[in-house]
Amino acid sequence: MDKYFTRIRCFAAGVFCVLLALLFFSCASAPKKADGDPALSAGEGPKQAEPQSTGDILARAAEFLVQGNFEEALALFDRINSEDAAKRDIRLLKASALISAGRDEDARSIIEDILSIEPDQADALFILANLEASLGKTREEQALLERIVRVEPENSDALAALGSIAMGARSYDRAASYYDQALKSNPDHGEALTGRAALYRRANDPRKAVELLTRAIGHNPSWATPLVARAQIYKEEGYPHQALEDLDIARVLAPDNYWVSIDRGSALLELMRLDEALEEFTRAQTLEPENFLAYVYTAGLRDDLKDYAGAERDYEKLVRLRSDYYFAYEGLGILKMRSGRWDEARAAFIEAYKQDTGNLSYPFLITTNWIRARGPADAKGFLAEVLRTVPRNSIEWALFRLFHDQSGDVDIAVRIDREQNIDKKAQMLYYLAEYYAIRGNNSLADRYYMQVREMNRQGLLEWKLNTMAIETRHLDEP
Repeated sequence: MDKYFTRIRCFAAGVFCVLLALLFFSCASAPKKADGDPALSAGEGPKQAEPQSTGDILARAAEFLVQGNFEEALALFDRINSEDAAKRDIRLLKASALISAGRDEDARSIIEDILSIEPDQADALFILANLEASLGKTREEQALLERIVRVEPENSDALAALGSIAMGARSYDRAASYYDQALKSNPDHGEALTGRAALYRRANDPRKAVELLTRAIGHNPSWATPLVARAQIYKEEGYPHQALEDLDIARVLAPDNYWVSIDRGSALLELMRLDEALEEFTRAQTLEPENFLAYVYTAGLRDDLKDYAGAERDYEKLVRLRSDYYFAYEGLGILKMRSGRWDEARAAFIEAYKQDTGNLSYPFLITTNWIRARGPADAKGFLAEVLRTVPRNSIEWALFRLFHDQSGDVDIAVRIDREQNIDKKAQMLYYLAEYYAIRGNNSLADRYYMQVREMNRQGLLEWKLNTMAIETRHLDEP
């Protein structure tokens, strides 16, 4: 919920409001800039006669802003006749364009000059609030919005923005009140509809959430955000095909939006369209190469599709981007085991264990790979450290002791056979099979690998490792 909400706020606070102002709409009408409108963004630029009237100039400036050509848009303001250029509304439009271009202080100067003459001018206060929001100054933004509402209690833009601030602060009842007030004033307000829908979703009322999002989509057909939000609800409620339909439209509207690509890839993954999902997540990586999430998906997908070299590249990228993401080290360790690079696998599992010291699968895997790479004597120091951290009466302690002493396997086998916890029994049997495989007792190793498979504990890390061992040892072959 929080991630979804963050997208709404970021969308509402910046360039979105700028473009709407330039197009003479409110902040709640069709938000074309932030999501991208293919009809406006294609081509080199507007192909029309030199603008003459102030209206023509502003319309053309709006097109430049939609395309991201901020300086060209600002240059057009110099062509407006001096009488019109001095008008408050035109100056506010220029301030909005300056904010969009990142020239915050120039924009602030214009707005504050207007407010020095008209201290309660709502449009100027709202643009200034958006400027503060773009700078991360939420307290200042909120104060300005509250000031607007004191002067204009039914100002739907300010009410909706206050609702979004309350949502960000997890003050959900207050957020609902602001959104409801905004919708009472303007039933079609885009930010209020999407924000209130998010609250209904959080309250486990998907029907009302979808109803509001459908309304937002109908009134804002060029805005991807409500489509993405509705797709998320469809997916949660078990309608993946409908979710994908919404996300297909959202991708057309927002081709450069990383999160739309991530959500679409997830929908394809749920539908088991793995090749298409991989393609979509790979596209997301081109949009934001330094965002780690897409690599989580592609690494797992490439592994499932047996592109082990590609999976390893993605896991390597993951650990560079997020050194604390221990699942990436786990994935690397498994892939390195698959190709017999025992020492590299050992190093990967050591990194995973540093991040998740409560997971005893990692020290077991460090042990088996350490012994394969360097011999049992070299691993004794590590095992001695582990034995000091594991309860002495546990079956795990006994198995670590087996690897340390390299004797006592019969007693361990009996104890594992009596274990009542099925997951733990499967895990311990796998590591006992590994013990025998390392020592060259292949008949016992093969017996226990196959016994683990019969237990069918597919949610375990050891299940994947056991399956890999069965494949490597060709145990399914006649």
